[in-house]
Amino acid sequence: MHEQFAQIDLNLHTLYRELQSLCRQSATPLVQEAQQAGATSRPLWDAEVSADLDYVIDESNPLYDEESDNILATRQAIFCAIHNDGRHDDSVFDADEVTNWLDYQHPWMTHQSWLTHDLLEHSYGKVPPPSVEALLNTTEVWVEIRTVRTYVYDIQAGRFIAPKARA
Repeated sequence: MHEQFAQIDLNLHTLYRELQSLCRQSATPLVQEAQQAGATSRPLWDAEVSADLDYVIDESNPLYDEESDNILATRQAIFCAIHNDGRHDDSVFDADEVTNWLDYQHPWMTHQSWLTHDLLEHSYGKVPPPSVEALLNTTEVWVEIRTVRTYVYDIQAGRFIAPKARA
């Protein structure tokens, strides 16, 4: 069991790196569009990119229900706001400064990647909260990379309007 969990933790670390790459790829055209806000008839006010995860319970788990979506937990792994001048939070795309997120002494766990930590320690309100055992019975993680663009249309003028300059 310990080896299986260590492998899952390692795989979640790899997944996080992939999420960073996918989100960076999705953010690039949004940053470019925001930087050209004054040069277009439809200027971007702001945008966001997020990576949302659904951890799905394995069919062998007693909690598995054929009539349900069998989602153990839903987490937002990455969120990046892109401002109308192209500025954005680079930190979500950079390598982790912290490589071990294990907060508490544990008899057999010596390492915890960000996604493992986020799932086990930050799933507030989930009853029961996800556990190591539940994570061991999770076979798939569904990944959704979302991008949102925000524009403002002036209904009186009949056109899109540019963001106001920041002070």
